[in-house]
Amino acid sequence: MATELEALARTALLVQTDYFPCASLEEIVAVLAGYRVSISADETALATAAGRTALVATFIAAAQLGANIRLDVPPGIIDGNQPPLQSGDLAESLLHHGRELIIPPSRLAQVDCSFAFGARTAEHDFVVSGDSWGSRLDLDRARGSWTGELPFGGLFAAALASAEVFRGALRQLAAHHPTPSNLRLQTRPSRLNVPPLPLTPDLDLGDVDFVSAGAITHSALAVLFRLDGLAGRLRIMDDDRYAVSNLNRYALISRPLVGHAKAAPLVDYARDGLEIVGVPVRVCDETMGSIGGLSARVCVGVDEIPARWFVQDRAPGWVGVGATSHLFAMASSHPHGTPCAGCLHPKDDPQPMLEIPTVSFVSLLGGVLLAYRLIEDCLARPATASSTQILDAMNLASPSTVLSREVPRSRSCPARCLNQGKTTATLTSQWVVPDRA
Repeated sequence: MATELEALARTALLVQTDYFPCASLEEIVAVLAGYRVSISADETALATAAGRTALVATFIAAAQLGANIRLDVPPGIIDGNQPPLQSGDLAESLLHHGRELIIPPSRLAQVDCSFAFGARTAEHDFVVSGDSWGSRLDLDRARGSWTGELPFGGLFAAALASAEVFRGALRQLAAHHPTPSNLRLQTRPSRLNVPPLPLTPDLDLGDVDFVSAGAITHSALAVLFRLDGLAGRLRIMDDDRYAVSNLNRYALISRPLVGHAKAAPLVDYARDGLEIVGVPVRVCDETMGSIGGLSARVCVGVDEIPARWFVQDRAPGWVGVGATSHLFAMASSHPHGTPCAGCLHPKDDPQPMLEIPTVSFVSLLGGVLLAYRLIEDCLARPATASSTQILDAMNLASPSTVLSREVPRSRSCPARCLNQGKTTATLTSQWVVPDRA
């Protein structure tokens, strides 16, 4: 129980803070770790990369909630591009990875909820379907069909399904505690998609910096690493190390990586045309000289709002910010010369928490949306305004698409975007990797 409590502490804190303050963290973790889930997929659903992504990401996001999972997948499905899995038999690789998360998968006789990717049987509560750009979760369809090769729909499927796992666990807690008025326990059909982009196999991201190797960056990279043929030069900057408490939301790690420097294992995803450099430093005034300045595009996934101001102040071009707050996920895009991250987040948290409440599917959504905004900018689509996307991850039945709104310019912007001149977005950094023992 001690290890489960440490791994699920941030998720249990979210449940306690937002919904059940009378429940102890130990009780919440016991409910999460005792929730039983069945995930099944047939060969038809797994014939496409989108369907395989949906299965893998759903398994991982549900496992990060502490769920006890029964996996029913036909053997012999081979996929070599499903990070963080090793190439080879998909079912074997997924079960191996699951044994290194929180609760090892098992052959459950009874389950609390079940998901079908493909044909539905009488046992299944939910049918999940989708394509490259979106996904839907239904209660009464006969089959969940999958088409497409891109990862957005599959990752959205994971968010939809794991949100229902979370909702089911909350229902069990509600049987023993007063149910708050802000808790939506009713299950409804839901869908989530983004507008298609004109992606080509030879997309080149150019130079991109990721400030933080945290959960948002992991989820964004889970998108990028699944794009065959993607090129670019990525720097991932973070001076921290993985902890057991990261297992509840980091998309690309498992227990053996606890204690390792955060940027180090991400470098292993480099391939022909895609260069990845891990930089074990915190981006601040003291390190700006050693890293050679920031790149033409910068993705920010840090929790601290003043750190976003710092990066925005020094970025020469496009800045994207991915963030979460409780059950809300957001991503914003700030082309050069438009209202910036400081305009969107003009005030710091008045009382920042030492431990931030987090949950797997919200972090997943924040990173996927950030990756979408990065790709959108790299495709040179005209962007004349900053915009932000915000999702309530427990009310996904409402939006059928991800909706954006423009960011207004703030006269009190702490990043001084009105007053400080900046170089053009076409400049790139020197790509200096600091020498650090």
